[in-house]
Amino acid sequence: MKIQNRFRANSEHPTPDKALRANRHIRYKGYEVAPVAQRLPNGLFAANLTIEKTPAASGGHAYSFDALDYFFDEEHALAYACRWGRLWIDSHQ
Repeated sequence: MKIQNRFRANSEHPTPDKALRANRHIRYKGYEVAPVAQRLPNGLFAANLTIEKTPAASGGHAYSFDALDYFFDEEHALAYACRWGRLWIDSHQ
């Protein structure tokens, strides 16, 4: 009896960039929060963030924050920017 492999082959896994972008863009209290981890020449990742009131067509403003902090790990930069965005929204309502 052959056992079926339920695990993905390496080629079937999404690339980290696509997976992180897809999972990190969130809506929070009427805002779109879009964190981005920008790789720098020194190997660190800058935590960048865009916050926009939804719906965008209602004349809402977009706020952009670059280099909130720097991290060795891309995932940490994204998580930090996401958390920072939620705190910013909470303090501006």
